[in-house]
Amino acid sequence: DMDRQLKNILAEKDSREQDVQKQRDFLQQKQRELKALAEQCGTGSNLLPSQNNQPKNYIVKNEMIRREFDRALVETEVELDIISAWMNFFVVNDDMQRKFEQLLKRGVTIKILYGIGDMTPETSDSRNKKTLEVARQLQNRFSNYSNFKMKSDDTHQKLFICDEKFYVNSSFNILSYSGTGEHAESGEVSNNIDLIREYRRTLFNF
Repeated sequence: DMDRQLKNILAEKDSREQDVQKQRDFLQQKQRELKALAEQCGTGSNLLPSQNNQPKNYIVKNEMIRREFDRALVETEVELDIISAWMNFFVVNDDMQRKFEQLLKRGVTIKILYGIGDMTPETSDSRNKKTLEVARQLQNRFSNYSNFKMKSDDTHQKLFICDEKFYVNSSFNILSYSGTGEHAESGEVSNNIDLIREYRRTLFNF
């Protein structure tokens, strides 16, 4: 009888170990599939969540930077911050303004820091003139939204931040360049929450 009980215990142990191994194999297969899918999307394995919750970074270029901004226009839930020295109506068109308004209606805060050099109304710089025209239209269109804020500054930085999810720091003026031109642009995407908070504290305290 003791031999029979011992055999039953060993059989149950083997069965449990087999179940655990099957689950492990299943999870490893799903991880491989997720990694392959991320690589097909052109972003590589850096999109995979970190097992130790360490920040993840990856490089983006040209139209990939535009796609990251389009993602921010969809995913932002609390605050979207943008630094773009120049703006024009080719990029900040009706479609983008509608997306801004959709975010504002959902209660999302939008902060835009813009301007470089002479930003007086009498400026002779054509890019600055266009920037001022865009700024006036945005301020007029969204004047009823207390969660829409703009500030003129003398800056050559290019940055946008989506909540505390990710930021993109690049050479790309996201509100004046479509990303389809011939010159090369590059940048870094990061979910480093400490840097996100520091950027907000030092650049978007308005």
